[in-house]
Parts: sequence; structure tokens; C-alpha cells
Amino acid sequence: VACSESRPTPPLLPAVASCDPLVCELLLAKKANVNEANKLTGMTPLHVATRCSSKRMCEFLLHRGADAHRLDITGKSALDEADEIEVDS
Repeated sequence: VACSESRPTPPLLPAVASCDPLVCELLLAKKANVNEANKLTGMTPLHVATRCSSKRMCEFLLHRGADAHRLDITGKSALDEADEIEVDS
């Protein structure tokens, strides 16, 4: 399960945005890459979870190997994003 040129958004990103750990778990079981970024924005699932202010999804992804230091196209990591916004529980 991965993105392609015709589909720049990896399937895990919308699942993370909807805060659905069951769908995320299913995608990861099908070999979705927890660190695969959107081809246009460079945002990873962890960037999305951080921007959605979801502590639960951030923890879910970090426990599954998400890289908190990976940069998007603006040069920001998920940690940088977390510093700028308030993440809820």
C-alpha cells in the first residue's frame, strides 16, 4: 500500500486525519509505510496527526516507528509543528 504519481497521498494520511486507529492498523498490516510522505507536501502521517492536534494518533504512530524528525517541503518536522500548536489528548 503506497502512493504513486497518479495518487500523491499515501492511504495512511487520510486515515490518520480521521483519527481512526483501526484503519491505520489495517493499512500498516498491509505494509503501509508509517513514514511515507505526501509527494507534493512532504507531510508524513505524523505531520498530519500533529496538525490535527491528536495526541492519541501521534503516540500511535510513534509507537509504530514514525520519524518525528523527518522534514516536509517547508523544512518543518512534526516536532516543529508540535511546538507551534497545542496537541490535545
